[in-house]
Amino acid sequence: MAIMVGLIILGIFAIPATAYAATGGTISGTIEFPTSAYLLVSVNESATSSESIPVSNLTIYAMNVNTSFVNITNPNPDGTYSITVPDNGLYQIYVSPEAVGDMSRGPNNTQIYQYPNREGTRLYLLDVEGHDLDNVTIKAYAPEHWVPPNPISIPGIGGTTPIPVTPTATPEVTATETSTASTTTASPGFMAGVALIGMVIAAAAIIQRKN
Repeated sequence: MAIMVGLIILGIFAIPATAYAATGGTISGTIEFPTSAYLLVSVNESATSSESIPVSNLTIYAMNVNTSFVNITNPNPDGTYSITVPDNGLYQIYVSPEAVGDMSRGPNNTQIYQYPNREGTRLYLLDVEGHDLDNVTIKAYAPEHWVPPNPISIPGIGGTTPIPVTPTATPEVTATETSTASTTTASPGFMAGVALIGMVIAAAAIIQRKN
């Protein structure tokens, strides 16, 4: 009986810690926005509507390139945003509308600002690996001045040659995540201790039988 109890204890705590590994996370940061923004009649033209728009009129998308899962959000009035994604993987970040006009220098001198887009001609990818990505800035660029935020690429979107993943944003484990991890994943030292107890129980049973 004692042998069986020892083996059960060993079996329970032999479950790999990876079974409790965190997935997904939150992508958060700010989006750049001109001081006097107007909707464009055309992305390639400076003509604009007559009504200005706030940054909260933009929609930010985070799409998993493998599962096609999409989550969206609208920025706060100060330009900050936060999107929660459930799974790990590469996420394409894009904005709608994909361009706005800045008329702060007058209606006849409109400056166009473009954001990462769905088509991937302005590609922005982030690698989510079970923890939050903070301080992710979505920049606005003048036409012909797009600079990829990071060297991540995938076949068929924004290029044909995969490049090693090196996200611009630095993953940071939040205090909440640390607390959650400690309650769901047994530490290696604790697991080793319990396993040792199981072995002692089994050994004691064998010695008792011999005596």
